[in-house]
Amino acid sequence: MPNIANNLLDDRALSQNLLTCRAQRCNNLGDCVIRNGLRVCKCMLGYRGDKCQETVNDGLAIPLTLGVLGFIIGFIILAFALAFVQQKRRERS
Repeated sequence: MPNIANNLLDDRALSQNLLTCRAQRCNNLGDCVIRNGLRVCKCMLGYRGDKCQETVNDGLAIPLTLGVLGFIIGFIILAFALAFVQQKRRERS
C-alpha cells in the first residue's frame, strides 16, 4: 500500500511540474511533455518553436491586413461613384 501512495505523490509532483513547465517554458501556448527524458513543448494549433513563441501565420499578417484595407477602400470608392452617378441621373430628370 505505501508503494501506491508514493506513486500517487510522484504523479502529483510530475503533474505540478508539467503545469509549471507549461507556464514558464511553453508560454501557456502548449503542453509540456516528456520526450526522451527531456521536457519539451507540444504547441497548440497555430504556434510553433521550442517555446511556442512563434505563430504559424506571422508571414500572413501584413498582406492580409493590406488586402482587407484595400477591399474596404475599394468598396468606399465604389459607393461614392454609384452615389455620384445616381445624383447625376436625378439632376437630368
